[in-house]
Amino acid sequence: MEKVYVMDNRGHETEAFKIRYFNYEDANYFIYTLGEIDKDEYVKLYLKKIRNGEEQFISEDDWAHIKEIIQKVVKEIKSGRVTSFRDLNMSSLNEIMETDTRIFKLKKSVVEEIIYEEPRVEIREEIIEDPIREEKNKDSFIESIGNSIKNNYADDFSSFRKEEPRVKSTRISNPVSNEYRDKSVMLQKELEEYKVITFKLKEENNILRKKLVEYREKLESIKAMSSDI
Repeated sequence: MEKVYVMDNRGHETEAFKIRYFNYEDANYFIYTLGEIDKDEYVKLYLKKIRNGEEQFISEDDWAHIKEIIQKVVKEIKSGRVTSFRDLNMSSLNEIMETDTRIFKLKKSVVEEIIYEEPRVEIREEIIEDPIREEKNKDSFIESIGNSIKNNYADDFSSFRKEEPRVKSTRISNPVSNEYRDKSVMLQKELEEYKVITFKLKEENNILRKKLVEYREKLESIKAMSSDI
């Protein structure tokens, strides 16, 4: 399986594996895993919604609808009759943010069925069927991730034990990755600055409101005194 790096707000990256990237109606959905499997052999999966190249926030209502989409997609993949969605090339997804991600679980056997392998283009003079080689390319889910990520166990579907993220020690980042990371850090700093500014403005607004109430009370007193004259 192909790898993808998941970045948190501090710029730390965790190694994950791509499962499937598909288009359904007006949005794209990307599913990946950190290799977490519970004692009942359910795999913890992560989903991101992407529209027009931008990662989208998933509301509770939206998530309820997306879970129905997942069930439909899995059913069509298992039946071999895909009609409602279209698979997308995952090669462009090398780094993503961990925010705005929804979590769900599927049986390990089901995950093995829905993993999407990008078609490989080979130039050969003669096409020769090699079933042994093709079988080797279809490594099982556990064999693909066993040497890279440690399995962890969860108690149930709604409660998961937080896995300590494994951060890559050394990796040569390309210029696009560095630029993405720098922008993320810069936007985080700007957000903190805006929070401080907003807080100060709220404080000033409260002070002005109090003064306004005092002025109104004084004005009412003056009106009352004028009416008595």
